[in-house]
Amino acid sequence: MTALLINGLTISEDIRNTVKSSAADFFSKYALHPGLAVILVGENPASLSYVNIKLKRCGEIGIHAELLKFDAYVSEDTVIQAIDSLNARHDIHGIIIQLPLPPHLCANTLIDHVSPQKDVDGLHLHNIGALHSSRPGIVPCTPKGVLTLLKTLPMTLKGKHAVVIGRSLIVGRPMAALLLKEHCTVTHIHRYSENWASLTQKADIIVVATGVPDLLKAEHIKPGAVIIDVGSTRVIHDDGSSTFVGDVAADVSEKAGYITPVPGGVGPMTVAMLLQNTVDTAWSQTQ
Repeated sequence: MTALLINGLTISEDIRNTVKSSAADFFSKYALHPGLAVILVGENPASLSYVNIKLKRCGEIGIHAELLKFDAYVSEDTVIQAIDSLNARHDIHGIIIQLPLPPHLCANTLIDHVSPQKDVDGLHLHNIGALHSSRPGIVPCTPKGVLTLLKTLPMTLKGKHAVVIGRSLIVGRPMAALLLKEHCTVTHIHRYSENWASLTQKADIIVVATGVPDLLKAEHIKPGAVIIDVGSTRVIHDDGSSTFVGDVAADVSEKAGYITPVPGGVGPMTVAMLLQNTVDTAWSQTQ
């Protein structure tokens, strides 16, 4: 058995086209582009790369995007003042704080200072609470993208045994909440879980988001399982070149039924969901 690839590039392109049409309708009605502000602190190369991709995609579909860049030693008060200014602007509908932040800045403090209605990353305490209590709110981009990928498959999620490996607030915990809302039986695995392979070997769906390359191997899954690889770790080779690898080993593709590639799987979906969240919040703020 060779797993069928879940093509995040193709699916995300379809979503971007839909969002582009919605952004055009918004501009036609209000003479205003949906607006996104990105706050970036420091010179983290990966963060700079991610932000540039987001800004580029915004421009392609008609979202007005602004980058607020601060040096690595900026005070928390200065960033909060910038957030306050963005919260008050009617032409900015979404605000994201690019993570990670320097150690002297508290991510939770800054994120929770963003208006919940403009928190297009879905990480504000209000939106996290809404997700876990099945109330309306903004859903974090990566888990939302994963669920969208799963819903393209010829299967029903209801009743399936889903295992989530990783418990971060950005991916693992909201992913588990979304799968529960879809009536999956959800098992959550983390670094202290014992005999975790005995759990993954029974799973119909495995979402792995740990940042540990090749963590999940063929011996850890049952034949035909759906594997969603959220991991993306940059590996430097002896010749100086680098590649991005996921949390799933290569041999898994010979045993799984469906699998997301790295790159080209979950990554493009995360950006597509950010664009979708931004345009959706623009509409909701003008109703």
